[in-house]
Amino acid sequence: MSSKRNALIDQDANVTLFNPMTTVIHGAPTIEAAVNALLQAAPPSTVKTVFILIDPGFENCLRPVEAVQKAGYTDVEPIEPHQKYLSSIILNVPLNQTVGTAVFVFNGSVVQVAEGNVDSVTVLRKRELGWQVVRLCQDIYTALAEFPSVKEVIVTEATSAEMALVRAVFSGLKLHVTEGPLSKSAASPLPNLIRNNVKESNILPFCSYDLLVKFGNKCEKIDLTDVPPFSIVKEIDVGNVSKVEIRAFEEDEDDYPLVKDFNFKSATFRTVLITVTVDKTLLPQVSLKTIATRESKAITVPPAVLSPSSIPNGHNPDMVFLANLFQGSFIMSKIQQNQVIDKADVATVDEAIAFMKTRTSKSLTSVVFFQYNQQTTVSLQTFRDKCRDAGLLDVRFLPYLSAGISLIFERIQIPIDNGQFVALLNPSMFYIVTRVGGNLKMHKGGLLEDFNVNRCTVSKVIVADAFGRFNKSTFNKLQKKFQSHVHLVTTDLHNIDSFLPQLLWNSVDEMAANKYVFNFCDFVIDIGGESLFTLYKEFPFTMTADVAVFGTTLEVNLFNDEFVELLKKFTLQRGTRRVRIVVNAESACDITVTMVDVAKPAVKETIDAEQSLPTRDTAVRKKKSRSERRRQARRNALQNGTSDGPSKATEVPTSHDDDVATAGSKTTLPEELSQLQLDPPPTTVLTFTSDNRVLIKADETYTGVTQLLAYVRLEAGAAPIVGQQAFDALKTHPKSVFYGITRLLAIDFDPAHPDPSWTFKTSRDADGKLLIHGGDDIVTLPIVLFGLVVNSTLLYIREHQKSEVTELCIRLPTGSTISNAELKSVAQRIGIKLVLLVD
Repeated sequence: MSSKRNALIDQDANVTLFNPMTTVIHGAPTIEAAVNALLQAAPPSTVKTVFILIDPGFENCLRPVEAVQKAGYTDVEPIEPHQKYLSSIILNVPLNQTVGTAVFVFNGSVVQVAEGNVDSVTVLRKRELGWQVVRLCQDIYTALAEFPSVKEVIVTEATSAEMALVRAVFSGLKLHVTEGPLSKSAASPLPNLIRNNVKESNILPFCSYDLLVKFGNKCEKIDLTDVPPFSIVKEIDVGNVSKVEIRAFEEDEDDYPLVKDFNFKSATFRTVLITVTVDKTLLPQVSLKTIATRESKAITVPPAVLSPSSIPNGHNPDMVFLANLFQGSFIMSKIQQNQVIDKADVATVDEAIAFMKTRTSKSLTSVVFFQYNQQTTVSLQTFRDKCRDAGLLDVRFLPYLSAGISLIFERIQIPIDNGQFVALLNPSMFYIVTRVGGNLKMHKGGLLEDFNVNRCTVSKVIVADAFGRFNKSTFNKLQKKFQSHVHLVTTDLHNIDSFLPQLLWNSVDEMAANKYVFNFCDFVIDIGGESLFTLYKEFPFTMTADVAVFGTTLEVNLFNDEFVELLKKFTLQRGTRRVRIVVNAESACDITVTMVDVAKPAVKETIDAEQSLPTRDTAVRKKKSRSERRRQARRNALQNGTSDGPSKATEVPTSHDDDVATAGSKTTLPEELSQLQLDPPPTTVLTFTSDNRVLIKADETYTGVTQLLAYVRLEAGAAPIVGQQAFDALKTHPKSVFYGITRLLAIDFDPAHPDPSWTFKTSRDADGKLLIHGGDDIVTLPIVLFGLVVNSTLLYIREHQKSEVTELCIRLPTGSTISNAELKSVAQRIGIKLVLLVD
């Protein structure tokens, strides 16, 4: 047995040695004096571990730990008050738990527990060597919802009268009543912590703070939630800043102490890899490595609309604010842990921002939701920009439509598997919803009159009919075809106010079990009076349209029924007749519009929406002068899934078109373009679409299907699987399936901000090459996925075509491309000539 002893230094600079217990000094004037006394009584060679009782926080830990380490003691372990307190609480409580299960400990009185005191519960999870603190001071009902499998509850300071209240709250759970902490002194619970040999009551070390990575005016959070020792690696695009700061983020503290900073010699745009290692000293060791540089500004993506993946992994915001625009004014709500804790009515955007700024000192880690409807009179971009100027950087837009659909799915609680399609119908509209990678996704929507029951191939149907207005004939047809898979929900959307706090908090809490969050576009892009069909498309997306122009200006507007907002205004050179408009929408609050003159390359771009936003009066004038045309355009878009004018959108219509019968539509090319002929025309063309399909055009001897799915499944030690079988594997093995090939091949793709619905991750290596990361450490490249899909499609065509296939022509969406070298490499591997068509 080792003869080395353990030592303890508490908050009052008292020093104690154990085995046997000996007081070294009582009430030393400083921590340095206490360490010096320990050094005289027990040199480092005779001490196994020095335990230090500290107050919560980075700086409270830094000074005593460094003082002990400087004296030569290498094994140092801080103990925070919560660790000591909880060890005392659970000591001698007969908890019958296995590794991985959780229990509740209530810190307040039983009366507070019964009344749902917001800071009353701590959640502990059993680990091999003791108990991990999972949640500290959490709301009681949030804890019950988040950890429904908990079976045991520890309650302190209970009287017989109070226990009746507790049993009502925790019906069915086993209750353990204790007398509270055994003692406030250091001696009672600490022997178990110091000896570290009583797993049943040992509370494992934990950090009471997290880290903020600050670069320029931006900030990203790294949560230190695991049990030390642990390491975290995070890749961040820091732009061209000269310094990156790592600061400690502590609850209820206004200052963020500096942990470490990194200075760059050049102003190059760069992506860095930050590694954080935390051992039992609870002091993070941080390193930074530049993994990619570039000369131009990267495309940065503001937080996506209601997207759980726009929040850093494990991040729970300090505060959520909701700005609900209603009848020209704002109803402001401050939300914490699913509850509205403050509310006020304000008249202007400036007053709304003042409400938020005066109610949080942590703007950088707060989330702001702006809920708007089709009659909003406030510029979305103005609201976003003013919030960000005030330091509220995480701004997200929440349409009433999206929240209403989320409410219905939350209320009915039917399971939706990955890849499964469900129809939601109300008296006027239909929506087709699916689940991809754990998130709900809007597949398509339209007018109810265009919904064909007989051709619908969804697995379930939800009928939302709160007021008994749904067509009885249609409902009878649904019941006849789908039988028990028709679900009627009568949720009144007026109840949405009570649902929103839960929806918003769950949307930013990655630990939330049930998320009914959507990320789709609820507006149409108007290009000079012609409509680009963006309604119900999932963010992010890019669409291109060629439009005829007349005059010297062209406006691109966002409109949603009565709401109109200018996105971009271009000044055209004299004689311009046709231009190409590219709309890149990373989210509802991050839309960029560019233009190219398809006849004359020189185009003058003058007025940006950020420089010239319409006033309320301007928007009203636009609405009155064009309202009829816009209503008709929206209706045409809903019915046909295309624009109503001569514009040519290059985005291919969404897949599963047999789910819903839509009115037949045919894109009409402009007369001058319709005369173009390919001489000779390609016999076999593969068109890759942005919704993961490959459209097949072959000769008259071809007897196969006209489209295949562009999904690839990769597993270690197994042959790749392409097509329908790979798509079906999304339900059971989502992390082994890869898709989104056209987006991965896009020129402007930023791996730091991929599609939030993807089940895989993306990054760049040190050479700037795009890498795709799946489950089981699978790493692949976009060109590999492309080659597998082309090869599989080629084999299928050869099986269903009599004539020989000697050449494949490839067509990609605008903005996606493949280099000649990569195309040649794929052609050599599959043994056929490949030609990339350029429209």
